[in-house]
Amino acid sequence: REALEHYDIIKIFSRSEYPQWKMQQDKIFQDKRFRFVIGDIREKDRLSQCLRGVDCVIHCAALKHVALCQQNPKEMSRTNIFGSSNVVDACLEAGVKKSIAISSDKAVSATTFYGASKFITEGLFLNGNIYNGTKFSVLRSGNFTESRGNVLETWKGQAKTGEVTLTDENMWRYFIPVKDVAKLLYVLLDVMEGQEIFVPKMVEYPMTDLLKGLYPDVKIKVTGKGTGEKLAEDLFFEDEKPEDMGDYWRVKA
Repeated sequence: REALEHYDIIKIFSRSEYPQWKMQQDKIFQDKRFRFVIGDIREKDRLSQCLRGVDCVIHCAALKHVALCQQNPKEMSRTNIFGSSNVVDACLEAGVKKSIAISSDKAVSATTFYGASKFITEGLFLNGNIYNGTKFSVLRSGNFTESRGNVLETWKGQAKTGEVTLTDENMWRYFIPVKDVAKLLYVLLDVMEGQEIFVPKMVEYPMTDLLKGLYPDVKIKVTGKGTGEKLAEDLFFEDEKPEDMGDYWRVKA
């Protein structure tokens, strides 16, 4: 509903057929202003077709499961890195006015393939501003509370068995609701000037406390950290100088 207050036409571009079909069953998305397009950012021609006449682009596409990205770096790179490069090129060719890429706190001092791919995505988008066409910026976020396959969804399924896994008892993570990210994106598309990294203000949770708060009666099994996994994530590089903008920080790259 909020999207319809801001834009005349909203195109939803995704390679996933089933989620698009599910969205179209919701009354909210049965408005004719929503256009559903099956496509993959790996295929630049199809992407370029979709972006004709588009003013603003929010780039959310990524392979995001850290362990699977670690096991499949080539496939991850085709989407997260080369796909992001296609988005930049297609925006410039189509004359898109503004584009924001969704990045991750794992991009900061990256220690995993996924984090490295997000760091490169940030660079691709920020560097896109040198062409004096589309304005490119980045939203660097923590974990979404509602995201397929995330730890909260995993715990919910495991809790039914009476035992829940935790990688490390000293793990901390940032979380933010998807609806808060969506609201912030509308604001940023209005205020962005290009060459900026925006970081929403989020709550950092100790994962042990979060798990015990959600499921106080389950048994906890500690599995150990995955390859490159940090105990805590950073929101900024040491040389970045964030400006406090109220609900978010802004870094001029």
